[in-house]
Amino acid sequence: MKNVTIRIAALIGMSVVVLAMTPQAGAEPPVPEGPDYPLAEGNYTTEADPGWVYFVVDFGGKPADQHDYFGCGIGPDGTVGCDRVPNPGAYPSAFATYPPPGANQTVATALEPGSYRFSLAPTFSRQVDVLPEGRQLENGGAKCRRGYQGSMSCRSGEHGFVLSTVWGENW
Repeated sequence: MKNVTIRIAALIGMSVVVLAMTPQAGAEPPVPEGPDYPLAEGNYTTEADPGWVYFVVDFGGKPADQHDYFGCGIGPDGTVGCDRVPNPGAYPSAFATYPPPGANQTVATALEPGSYRFSLAPTFSRQVDVLPEGRQLENGGAKCRRGYQGSMSCRSGEHGFVLSTVWGENW
């Protein structure tokens, strides 16, 4: 019986060491620190807006008739933006981001940090393809990518933003 107890204690001790050495899962880093993703293939331009690249983001995770779609764009001047801000009221979270009341867009440029703004009409929404997870688009020195964990991030120069269902980050 004593040998069994010693063996069990040894196995528990080895398990603790192995678990301590296991890499911890974490959220994907935003565009500045993350790796480049492959470029997306599809219909991301419109004749009415030459030079711009647009895409749709689908936060999904719900039945098809309740998906959370919104539009984003990358301008030839490096402007990046989405007709969306974090929505913590719809998805309660301890890490919620609360944009200013009335804000409905997230925008950044090479000269201006990411910020939340208000627009009377959608600026970045077009009838184009959804940007799949693990893919990115580039235009005018800026890039946007869709993370594997559902986040969407854009960068222009040293500025940009990350959007998720409940949180956002601007820099």
